[in-house]
Amino acid sequence: MIEFLLLPALLGAQGAAQVAQDAQDAAPRAYTVRVEAADLVLEGEPWPVTVEVTAGEGFTELPLWALTRGALELDGRALGPRVEGLLVLEPGQRISATFDLADVFVGRAADLPPTARLVHAGGGGATEHTWLRRAETGIDFMALPVEQLAEYNVVLSTTSGFLWLEFWPDVAPNHVRNFLDLAYTGFYDGSRFHRVIPGFMIQGGRGGDGRPAPRKVKQEFSTRRHVAGVLSAARLGNDVDSANSEFFVMHKPTPHLDGQYTAYGALVASYPKSLDALERVVGAVDGNYKLLSELRRAAPIDPNHMFVQTAVNTPNPAQVIHKAIVVKTPRKR
Repeated sequence: MIEFLLLPALLGAQGAAQVAQDAQDAAPRAYTVRVEAADLVLEGEPWPVTVEVTAGEGFTELPLWALTRGALELDGRALGPRVEGLLVLEPGQRISATFDLADVFVGRAADLPPTARLVHAGGGGATEHTWLRRAETGIDFMALPVEQLAEYNVVLSTTSGFLWLEFWPDVAPNHVRNFLDLAYTGFYDGSRFHRVIPGFMIQGGRGGDGRPAPRKVKQEFSTRRHVAGVLSAARLGNDVDSANSEFFVMHKPTPHLDGQYTAYGALVASYPKSLDALERVVGAVDGNYKLLSELRRAAPIDPNHMFVQTAVNTPNPAQVIHKAIVVKTPRKR
């Protein structure tokens, strides 16, 4: 636990004055501030923000408000009052506080821009955050007109970060409806990416609670290419009309899938951190491949055997889709 001195409470007025004077004599009031927060903010979901302060080389006076919500400004609007008082930090001491700021967006959906800047008044620079509004309640995506489907995106909150997906209802409206409905009804919540092949794709979509997929979807092949980040429908063998809930996201371009599988969306290009999350999911099988290589040096093992393939392509640690959240497509900047 990080300890610090709360002047008025622990030292009394005279002692506080003396320590403050000693700190002033010993070194200038210098400290650095670091603010850590997810750059994607989802309406109705927690948004933890951590403020970390590190003292300089000498004793440092730190305003109490620097570790409260009052130190933070979102697009120039203070997020709380600035309380009075001082802390004295020892040289190099580090202290932090974490807040859930999800409530700052409540009731502001109509006037929020697509991005907002978060600033700490004590320094540390500004960070930019994208705010996504949750889809309305009571939507029947299976009956939604094609022209309205593009108004929605899905964010997969995973073990490795956010995968933010947009859709192509112009080429595969029924696959888009199916995915939106399954995400909206919680089908994917708690499910896993069960098959990951580096250089190819990551596959998921089995019901998180063991439910079977509610429907099959007929193929909607198009000229859309299977390049990195593209969302496509898995199916049963050569039955082109057997797509259900399972999907895959391309890790690398795979031309032989073009026109043979239904591509119906992609990771949002303006949010490159989705590609970072994709790489982390792929990296979860690196240890499996390393172990297989070591075992093959010690014994004859067929790397193409079904059981071997299943073992090496199952992520370890598990890559979980904690929640699939349907959001409104952001307004253009």
